[in-house]
Amino acid sequence: MTPCLYNQDNNYISGLRIFLITVMLSVSCIMTAQWKVPDNDLRTLNEAIKNAPDYRAAKTRQLDSLKHQARLTKSAVRRFNLYMDIGNGYRTFNADSALQYFVMAENQAVQSGDVSLRHSADIGVVNGLTAAGFFIEATQRLDTLRKTAMPLEQRLAMWLSGRRLYSAMIGYVGEQGATFQQYRAQYLAFDDSLLVHLPHNSLTYRFIYAERLVSKGMNEEAAEWLQQILNTTPIQNNIYGKAAYQLAMVCRNRGDEQQYASYLTKAATSDVMGCVTEGWAMPKLAEWLYQNGKLDQAFIYINYALSEAKSGNARMRSVVISQMVPAIDDAYRKSLTSSRDKLVIYLCIATFLFVLAAILTAILLRQNKRSHETQKKITEYSRLQELYLGNFVSLCSTYSSKLQSWQKLVMRKLASGQTEDLLKTLKAGKLSGENEDFHSSIDKAFLELYPRFVEEINELLRTEEKMELKKKGTLPPELRILALLRLGVVESSRIAAILQYSANTVYAYRNKMRNKAIDRDHFEQQVRQIGYKP
Repeated sequence: MTPCLYNQDNNYISGLRIFLITVMLSVSCIMTAQWKVPDNDLRTLNEAIKNAPDYRAAKTRQLDSLKHQARLTKSAVRRFNLYMDIGNGYRTFNADSALQYFVMAENQAVQSGDVSLRHSADIGVVNGLTAAGFFIEATQRLDTLRKTAMPLEQRLAMWLSGRRLYSAMIGYVGEQGATFQQYRAQYLAFDDSLLVHLPHNSLTYRFIYAERLVSKGMNEEAAEWLQQILNTTPIQNNIYGKAAYQLAMVCRNRGDEQQYASYLTKAATSDVMGCVTEGWAMPKLAEWLYQNGKLDQAFIYINYALSEAKSGNARMRSVVISQMVPAIDDAYRKSLTSSRDKLVIYLCIATFLFVLAAILTAILLRQNKRSHETQKKITEYSRLQELYLGNFVSLCSTYSSKLQSWQKLVMRKLASGQTEDLLKTLKAGKLSGENEDFHSSIDKAFLELYPRFVEEINELLRTEEKMELKKKGTLPPELRILALLRLGVVESSRIAAILQYSANTVYAYRNKMRNKAIDRDHFEQQVRQIGYKP
């Protein structure tokens, strides 16, 4: 669907991030003793950040192993399941890659004809679109799925995808206004369905139920549920990070700022170790540090969070985090004036980070806008040209059918001796050569829209079977049949009716072209993709 839009920036961002973190963590070690956050939590988080490249490398090796299995397997269902596993693995790690593999799973499901697989793939695509920040497309897919009959297991997955979508949309619009209330209502509706149907001993149910308790202000009961999750869940698990984040909210509701910061730190550590690039804990921790005058550490974490969101292609999260950077950066630069000895060093770092934030934000917005506009234009152009050509062929087919009717009329009048009436009829129009004119019109219109059609067909054929047009602008019958295949007319009977060939003739030509192809089994599928290649 969409390729990774920002991979060209990832190496630069990763190198810059490692340099920045190495320099600033050495400074933060001096300041740690003054924090309200317990030293052990801070050391664990800082150590996790230093080891982040190792965590990402391990995650990448795991996903590469699944990709290798997908390439080797001959089972379509197995390949589908592997694509889904890869997509789910990328969902919190790299949004564009997640979307890519969910779309690959969808294509596999479509080819298999299995409706259940198609539903699962659609749910995966919703998750991929959500992670990539394509909320409109995700909402449209989700609305279709909500109206579709499916087993409970798939409905649970669909409700979870809806929960993720509206949670992401709430995070983007903020927690106020009519739009927030609308999204919040949808979010709670999905939660209600999950709380009714999920097994009550499942980790997902326990987390959703605890989160609901937090939203109701039932802090003591919520804290018990959340602490139980933390005690029984590995720290690399994404739900551990979410539970720690919710427990931080409970502590803030109680007025315990020290524990609030402590659990935010635990949640941020979980995100780093689990390779979650879309987490909220790190930006919130940076915000708390900024509000409490810990500008050095706030500076480290907000930029780390921004670079993580950028590297994971979490577009909307990058935009939201970018809005927090200037305030923290500005406060940081102002604080430097209080110490003449540190003025030059800190001012250079702040200026450098400010420029970095501006560049990353500009790149993100420009590339996102360019990609969206380009994709919109391509989609609209393809839709219009295929609609035009489809209508044209339909009209030509109608015209050809009329010629057949004329032929039958002539034969009937000759058989009944109505020659005078026939002469009068013949004066109304010319009957000979109409099919040739019809074919010529189709060829001309099709080649105007797909001028490289013959060249791209030749790319699919063996070297000795390459074809050339004997007459410029005129397709031979076999290429004319492939042209209709490209337009989506796949049944031989329909092709025969449109071109006035016999069904056997159409079948023979199709079989002849398949035999000339490099990949006989996928030849016609490749023909239908002509024009979509970059």
